[in-house]
Amino acid sequence: MSTLSKPSLNRIAGIMAVVLFGVVIILLLLLAAGILPVSMAWGGRRTVLTTGLRFASLGAAVVLACFAFVISRWANLVGQIPPSTLIKVTS
Repeated sequence: MSTLSKPSLNRIAGIMAVVLFGVVIILLLLLAAGILPVSMAWGGRRTVLTTGLRFASLGAAVVLACFAFVISRWANLVGQIPPSTLIKVTS
């Protein structure tokens, strides 16, 4: 009879954080592509999606992807390799 190991609280929190970061990253990419209306972001004050706002959305998506990577390494979601010193310092 096999027993399934219960995931740790850190792993569950890491999964939830990475999924939520992924949702926000997708929304930012859709916003940068012009698929979503710009009034959904930037406090609803902008009506025109300028080049600067596109780059800001892309930059925010990159920063969030870096955060998601750090969290996934910290929670051991990408493998059983222990987090590196850089990951430990950033978290």
